[in-house]
Amino acid sequence: MYRPLIGHVQLQAFELGSDLRKEYFDTSSPNYIHNIRTNLVNLDEVHVRVKNGGEGRVVFDATIALLQGLFPPTPENTIELANETKVTAPLGGYEYVPGGCCVYAICQRWFG
Repeated sequence: MYRPLIGHVQLQAFELGSDLRKEYFDTSSPNYIHNIRTNLVNLDEVHVRVKNGGEGRVVFDATIALLQGLFPPTPENTIELANETKVTAPLGGYEYVPGGCCVYAICQRWFG
């Protein structure tokens, strides 16, 4: 596949994730999902499965881009070590949402 096209697909997927975040995670939206953690991804609430039909890595990469838009980096993605040092995830608090290799459902709990 032509490389600039892959970048375009990823950009569109990222923008879709950002739009989904505004639609479902913004308290002023009429479609706001109540009782869901929106400031930091909760891996007990989000299950990602990626299935491509032979398109290769582009589908997986687009899914990761969508998730980056849906769950952007946040300084809240910080842990405290045993010595009381606080460490924020790389890239400004990047939220890693693991994707299983087989997106039937991005948010299984929310959309059924």
